[in-house]
Amino acid sequence: MNSNQNQDNRNKILEQDKLYQFSQKAEKVGNAMKSTGDDIAGCGCLITLFVTIPVILLLIFVL
Repeated sequence: MNSNQNQDNRNKILEQDKLYQFSQKAEKVGNAMKSTGDDIAGCGCLITLFVTIPVILLLIFVL
């Protein structure tokens, strides 16, 4: 009975360790995604200014 409890405790510790490792990896991925998002935050505005608006103006004047 005691060895059964020891095995159960080991299994619980291993499971908690796996969950902890997974949460650490998820946090790293989240931080990387946040950093990338912050880096390209101004890109949408530039695309609007230099691509979308000229295309709309060309369509207005051509049609």
